[in-house]
Amino acid sequence: MSLNPNFSDSDSELIFQAQNGVKQAFGELALRYRKNICGLAFRMIGDLQEAEDITQNVFIRAYLALPKFTPNRDNSCKAWLLTITSRLCIDYIRRHKQNNIDMESMSHRELELIATAQNIRDTVIDAEERNRLCQALLRLPPNYRMAVALKYIEDLDYQEISRIMKIPLGTVGTWIRRGLAELKADIIQTELHPTILNQKRGEVGAKPATR
Repeated sequence: MSLNPNFSDSDSELIFQAQNGVKQAFGELALRYRKNICGLAFRMIGDLQEAEDITQNVFIRAYLALPKFTPNRDNSCKAWLLTITSRLCIDYIRRHKQNNIDMESMSHRELELIATAQNIRDTVIDAEERNRLCQALLRLPPNYRMAVALKYIEDLDYQEISRIMKIPLGTVGTWIRRGLAELKADIIQTELHPTILNQKRGEVGAKPATR
């Protein structure tokens, strides 16, 4: 829902207004994409408070960079914000040397926030298996975790992921395949139904990466 009925504009129009001093226009953009940003950050780092802090920093950085941003077909507002989110999440993980997440210390609310992705949720049989899948996602190496999250949670294509993560198209495919392979191995070890990841691997195989 819009903050203001006057702001039903496209992202590009809101960017233009914000660049011309209409602060409410940037507030509308933040409202539109806050859930995406916070959800991705939380699925990357597994800490709700830190994810909210990262979300705030994303919008601060975006606001400061606003005068130089030009939305276009290859660089949408969402992709721009996800690029900033990706960098901040990877930086956070590296600073904290965080590869694995302590799932035992996480609240039920936090686990549910991880599990809200429609692409994953629709293929998981029950809540217990959904949580196991989310735990396995959080145990992936950061680069694999981000690539898989952008593909199957944000539903982006390989080219969009390549632009956001600043990596070659072929690397996107490699990281996703390796990430899914590690997810499958992890899931099998925790006795989660393996057909969930078999289906996802089939999707990746159908879209061969090019260099």
